[in-house]
Amino acid sequence: MIRKVVFINLISLMSILSHITAQDQVGASYVIRNGEVIFTFHSKCLDSKSEDCIAMADFEGLNLKQAIANNNFDACLKEGWVVKKVGKDMYEMHKSLDDYKEKLDYGDVFMIDAHYWKAPFSQPDKSNKNYKPADIISQARVSARGNVTFYLKGHTKAKDVILSGSFNQWKENDIKMVRAGTDGWQIKMSIPPGLYEYKFIVDGEWMHDPANKATVRNQYHTLNSILSVGQKVNFTLPGYTSAKKVILAGSFNNWNEQAMKMTKTSQGWKYSIELPPGKHFYKFIVDGMWITDPTNILKEVNDGNENSVLVVRLY
Repeated sequence: MIRKVVFINLISLMSILSHITAQDQVGASYVIRNGEVIFTFHSKCLDSKSEDCIAMADFEGLNLKQAIANNNFDACLKEGWVVKKVGKDMYEMHKSLDDYKEKLDYGDVFMIDAHYWKAPFSQPDKSNKNYKPADIISQARVSARGNVTFYLKGHTKAKDVILSGSFNQWKENDIKMVRAGTDGWQIKMSIPPGLYEYKFIVDGEWMHDPANKATVRNQYHTLNSILSVGQKVNFTLPGYTSAKKVILAGSFNNWNEQAMKMTKTSQGWKYSIELPPGKHFYKFIVDGMWITDPTNILKEVNDGNENSVLVVRLY
C-alpha cells in the first residue's frame, strides 16, 4: 500500500529527541532546549547516507570524522560548537542561540519558546531574549528537520523525481526528491502552516500523489494533490441533543454559517479540522442561535461580540 504524506507531530518528535542519548539510536537530529541548539549524532552517521543521518550534511565543512579520530575539535569551536561524547558512539554539539548564525526553521520558534502563543494573546512573547524573528525561515524549503515528508512509491527506474507545488511557486527544478531504499522516492520539507497544492514530476511527466485522496482539479483538467499543514483540532459541544442542526463558525472559515456542519453523537455534537498555529475565534450555531463554547473558559469581546478563543500550538 502506498504511504501518504506524513505530518510530523512535534510533541512526539521532541520526546524522541530527548531520549536519543539513552537509546544510543543511530541517527542525527537537532533539538532546541534551554537556550541552546543541540545536535546529536551517532558515529555511524559519519559514513552513512541514510535518511536518518541526512542532517550530517549541515556539518560537511567541519570534517567531524577526522576531528573525532584526532580528538581535535578546534574547527568546531571556531564556529561556536562545543562537542562532547555523551555515550557509546554518541556525540552532542552545543551552541547558544545567541551565537547561532544559521537560519532556523519555522517550527523551531515553538521549541525556542514553549509559550510562544500565550493564551489568550495572539502575539509572540517578545520578552524571551532568544526570540529572533529575523532568523526564522518562513518559506518552504528542503530540511532534514522538516515537518512534512513527501513520499512516492515505485518509479524505481526513473532518473529524476521533482516535487513542485504552490509552496514554491510551482518551480520545476528546485526540489529534487531522493531515492528511498529500493521502493520509492522521498524528500523532507519545512513548510509553514497553511493549505497547499502539489504534484510530482517523474522524468518530465506531471502526476498527482496517488497516496493522497485529497485532490482538486486544475486549469489543465488534471488533478493537484492537496496538503494541509496544521494541527488536528476536535471541537465538541455537549448536550443540545434535541437540536436539528449545529454549525461551527469561526475566524478560520470567515464565520461561514453553513460550511462546517457538526456531527451528532450520543452526548452532543462534534467536528474535526486541521488549524495552523495561532489564536482562533469561534462559536456554535445551534438551530440558528449563536452561542459560545460552554466548556471553554477562554473568551474575548470583539466589536461588541463575545467569542470563544482557541490557541493552537505547534510543539
